[in-house]
Amino acid sequence: MTDICITADGELITVIQSDDIFQLLKLPSRTKTDAVQVTELPLYLRNHVLVIDSASSGAGRGASPGIYQQVIQPLFEILAIKHQYVLTQSATHIAEIAASLSHERDTTVLIISGDTSIQEFVNGLGKIATPKKIFIATIPHGTGNALSRSLRPDNGPLLAVKSLLEGSFGAFPIYEVQFPPLSSFVASSEPVSLLKFVVVLSWGFHASLVADSDTPEMRKLGLQRFQVAAQDNLKREQIYHGTVEILAKGNVLTADNGPFSYVVVTPVTRFEPTFEISPQGNVFENSLYLVSFKGVEKNEEILEIMHKVYAAGSHIHDPRVTYQKIMPGDVLKLAVNESGETKRRVCVDGAIVASGKGAIEVTCLGNHVNGWDLRLIG
Repeated sequence: MTDICITADGELITVIQSDDIFQLLKLPSRTKTDAVQVTELPLYLRNHVLVIDSASSGAGRGASPGIYQQVIQPLFEILAIKHQYVLTQSATHIAEIAASLSHERDTTVLIISGDTSIQEFVNGLGKIATPKKIFIATIPHGTGNALSRSLRPDNGPLLAVKSLLEGSFGAFPIYEVQFPPLSSFVASSEPVSLLKFVVVLSWGFHASLVADSDTPEMRKLGLQRFQVAAQDNLKREQIYHGTVEILAKGNVLTADNGPFSYVVVTPVTRFEPTFEISPQGNVFENSLYLVSFKGVEKNEEILEIMHKVYAAGSHIHDPRVTYQKIMPGDVLKLAVNESGETKRRVCVDGAIVASGKGAIEVTCLGNHVNGWDLRLIG
């Protein structure tokens, strides 16, 4: 059982979570050291506030009320926070919402979902002439919550709501990947050339397990789907032919001809609460880290290195692992030299792309996208 406490207008508001059931209680105010004292709303909660509830995130929404109906809506009523609520209706709905945002005002967006929905929102933002701010808060409800977990390891939905009221935020850097010609989304076969991402670009073992876990049946397993997909992939050879280069001002800093078993590029510290993929990562800093290791003869070596990830990120000290920072102005080039689609799959925040022939290029964009100034709450 988890609980958070908030004091406002002489009342102690306690929210209790047991599994996926939330209960909000109002009591006469009393001293509670861990309660959030709301004397004045943070500036971003006085903007236009939009709550986007992704119906398909995680294992999907059931018929019973979720955290919006049980916690956010009644809490916002108590605190007099005016807002608009949207439950997504299609796979493209989040991008459509982003494209339709008013250019005339700053906006605060609460996204009840996982990492993929945040990526869809950022990619949907249209161009504006006069810069405006977007404050983004993630209320984790997906099976991939790396962004939320990197803000604080125990950041479940209730603590995310608590963070929302504490007033802390920072720049929200975004990253861009340019694909070579003839690249396409695996699910739809739709061509793709340019994508923005916020959590991860990967190729090899990580991309394969994410791709293989993204089926209706596997999604029912929740977070366990990744473990099942990982076990299935470890029954097959995990050797991926390609090259990785990092260039700064045209000069090659790193060049590796592979083959590889694992290539991950990420700004976050962890993919799961204890899976510390990049201990030096910082979601508020405009930088990425390359985490990779070459093709292994025995898949047991993959497990050995993955266990070190769970051991407080100690894999970065393993001589088999490359761990390198990518700064603004640097370019990471990944060339996939595989003919079969299975080994050309690249994961971009959960979206799976079959790369065409040529180099994939990854760069740091910063927190300004199409005229929008992006801020991350937390």
